[in-house]
Amino acid sequence: LALAVLSVVARFYIRVSFGHGIKIDDYLILTSVVGLAVCGSLMLWVYIVAANGLWLVDEPVEGQLGLSGHDLDRITLYLKTIYGVAILYFAVSGTAKLGILLMYWRIFRSDNTFKILLPLIETLVFVWCLSGIIATVLNCIPVEKAWALPVNDERYCYNYNIFWLATGIVEVVLDIIILALPLASLQKLKIPLSSKLSAGGIFVVVTGIVKVVLGYSPMSPNPNQFKTVLWSTLHLTTAIICATLPIMDLVLRRIRNSRLVQLAIGSVLSTKKNTINNSSSKGFSRVSDREDRHYGGSRERNSGIPLRVVASQNA
Repeated sequence: LALAVLSVVARFYIRVSFGHGIKIDDYLILTSVVGLAVCGSLMLWVYIVAANGLWLVDEPVEGQLGLSGHDLDRITLYLKTIYGVAILYFAVSGTAKLGILLMYWRIFRSDNTFKILLPLIETLVFVWCLSGIIATVLNCIPVEKAWALPVNDERYCYNYNIFWLATGIVEVVLDIIILALPLASLQKLKIPLSSKLSAGGIFVVVTGIVKVVLGYSPMSPNPNQFKTVLWSTLHLTTAIICATLPIMDLVLRRIRNSRLVQLAIGSVLSTKKNTINNSSSKGFSRVSDREDRHYGGSRERNSGIPLRVVASQNA
């Protein structure tokens, strides 16, 4: 979540500092990261406030027998929060995808293929997002049965576990289409951005697949709550970060050229240079000492021979 927020802040900083202005795709990405922050805050709060008794949510419960009023209040609070977060999930994921597609439109608007495909894919994403929100709101009739026990009572609610699996599979397909859409044009133009979008998009697809597989709970009317929340958060985070990848080069270049970084790099290089020079000086001193000892001994031996010869001749 923190990485997603920082990446969006960097995106806005670069757009403003380079005079590009804020476009609709930027506002959509901003909306998605705000929604993600709200989801994360709600889940963190509810896990702290309603920590006890939550195991009942993932277990079949017959009626409300054996539960105190305090336990019921905590479970109801948790289920209401999950209900709201599930609605927000489709809104956040949809705005992130539409933000990426509108960014494509801004970059590739002169490409005739994009002029045909982008509106079609944007329509598919919008329909997926809207249908997910409406179906989640109407998960149970009447609506208040969505946070009543037993959870997802089949007399009032449809099987949300199957619905979550189906919408997750459709989302993975949409992610693959969004990932593959610009790659041909980018490679044709020999723009290195294609490799970055590929890497980021692969993470989005992988987290989407893991979310679907681990969230599905066989023989249960609702998905695994903990795994679904965890992997949905990771999936949305990677999607938002992927949407900011095109400006990361500019961010890194601006950071690298900043005065503070230049001073830090200069200080490190200066310290390293001084260390190397000191090591070289010590090595040269040791070599000089060895040479002095070697040649000094040789002079002593050479000077001793003539003295002995002269002494013997005088005798």
